Amino acid sequence: MNKYNDSIDLLALYLWPRNTIAWIAFSLAMSMSCILFEDVFRYVSGYAKINDWKRYSAQIEDIDYKGALVGVRYSYLINGVRFNGRNIGVELKEYMNIPSRKMQEIKNNLKFSNQIEIRVDPKNHQLSTYIISPNEIYIIPLVIFFPLSLQFLYILIFYEKLKRYKF
Repeated sequence: MNKYNDSIDLLALYLWPRNTIAWIAFSLAMSMSCILFEDVFRYVSGYAKINDWKRYSAQIEDIDYKGALVGVRYSYLINGVRFNGRNIGVELKEYMNIPSRKMQEIKNNLKFSNQIEIRVDPKNHQLSTYIISPNEIYIIPLVIFFPLSLQFLYILIFYEKLKRYKF
């Protein structure tokens, strides 16, 4: 056996499920990882879509609450024409669950100014969105690193087990 196979065997010793409860936990972890990847993919796709949109200043007209969800109605001026917008985030939703810390920051800013920065589609000025946390995109690699690494290790172990299996 070569050094590579020894490493895989060592990984399998610690990571490979050996009983029913471990297989259930393994299945749940893999399912949750897939859901996380799908969510991250949707977020990154949305961010890529709006990344080249132009930044404009908008005036907050109203903040609306629906339970834990918050909606922001804003207006903005482009070439002398006033537009209204309600979209929040890269997924262009009208209502979003905004962390209380960020909501408090928005409320505090309203005391001094009701201006926010939005992004507007240069091809369709009626399509805009308010990006609450523009630096969120940089956290994503940290979020997916561990589950992605773990899935890669499980694929390696599974591949080695299949190679050794006698059909």
